[in-house]
Amino acid sequence: MAELIFRRRPWLAEYQNIRELAIQLGTWEAVRQAALTFLEATHNTPTLVEVTLDEGDSEQALHLLKAAKPHGHEGYLWEYDYARTPAGALKAAERAEEASPRASIDLYQQHVEHLITGRGRGNYQVACRYLIKIRSLYEKLDETEQWRTYLAWLRRQHSRLSTLKEELTAAGL
Repeated sequence: MAELIFRRRPWLAEYQNIRELAIQLGTWEAVRQAALTFLEATHNTPTLVEVTLDEGDSEQALHLLKAAKPHGHEGYLWEYDYARTPAGALKAAERAEEASPRASIDLYQQHVEHLITGRGRGNYQVACRYLIKIRSLYEKLDETEQWRTYLAWLRRQHSRLSTLKEELTAAGL
């Protein structure tokens, strides 16, 4: 019954429910494989990313985000897909900061662009917090020149947004 519900509502919470029941019944490995196969067959990348993160496999989550990257003009700047699963992409970026800092930078930069596009002081303040994370990751990689180039580009791209410039200055960026 739980598997049927999962097929109708393929969300992380339902996956967790069937996992709990299947563990109690001793059938988890078979049920898990069937659930993952279903998610892959239906191209449900957002839930697959959430499931892999829930199972502690941030490397696989990054692999899924990389494979889901749009082709053509939509994805030419980025290595990973952020747009289809923003919450999962941010969780993956957070968990991958140590092992895959470049992946985290890529996903955080996409989030910053998303926030800036949304406009408003609140979005700009959150964007600045992510920019500070990005700066820290570039510093850990000993790539401060890359950071400076990115920040200069960002300022040029959004030179007309005076509130954004205020928030960048207030954040020390």
